[in-house]
Amino acid sequence: ELPPSERFRKQYPGPSPDNYFNNEITSALLSTQNPLEILIMTRSGKIFLGNIQTRKVVKVKEVFAENDNDQLNCGIQKEGNRYLLGTLSTKLLWYDLEKNQISSNADFQNVIKNNPIIDLFVTFKGNLWILENNGLNFFSYNSTYQNIFDKASVFDILIKNKKIYL
Repeated sequence: ELPPSERFRKQYPGPSPDNYFNNEITSALLSTQNPLEILIMTRSGKIFLGNIQTRKVVKVKEVFAENDNDQLNCGIQKEGNRYLLGTLSTKLLWYDLEKNQISSNADFQNVIKNNPIIDLFVTFKGNLWILENNGLNFFSYNSTYQNIFDKASVFDILIKNKKIYL
């Protein structure tokens, strides 16, 4: 079977038109397993695969239905070609580039209290910091979910020299 980039290239041949993004706002630029390719995610939920060598960009997925009022706020590469997407309404979603498939995880949906996911950060141990509209949460895969700030406005986070700055 062909790798995702070749599969999409056969599906969408030719150069990317100049107006391909049609005034889209970028919410994430993420690496893939192929060092020549990047994923470009937009607020409206469109996912594009770009090749930095050929300078071609192809739309590979739309996260939301056409009339859905949701928004893709952030994305991170979690493992291989699997990505976590933070949204305005549907909380966290998985995107699998190999299968070109969006799915949700019941564990995430049940423990996250506030809807708008503002940003995500993966620790070196693979755990997840979730910056929400009204709080900051820590999701450890080896223990329970921890709500650090509830109903508090946190706009950004920086982890540097073993300290957390909010």
